[in-house]
Amino acid sequence: MTKTKNIGLVVAVEIQSVLEKYGKPISTQKIDGFDVMTYDLLNNTFLQVVHSGAGQIASASATQFLISKLDCSLIINFGIVGGLTPEMSQITTC
Repeated sequence: MTKTKNIGLVVAVEIQSVLEKYGKPISTQKIDGFDVMTYDLLNNTFLQVVHSGAGQIASASATQFLISKLDCSLIINFGIVGGLTPEMSQITTC
């Protein structure tokens, strides 16, 4: 039996970009105050998208929710803080 794998995607404000990229989810639920959209990827892997809203506390709450409640083994932060634009994702060293 193949184990289900969950990937979590925390989206602060740019939810429309996610919808344009992935289209209609296989399910949309409200769980513990979070709107969760589930996408079916390949090989029994699911993408769990949570629209967290802006701010560090909202992002931290959504991340913990994805880990604790949805058993996500990988969390991706999508957006400006997550490096949405090439300018924001550049790493500089001193």
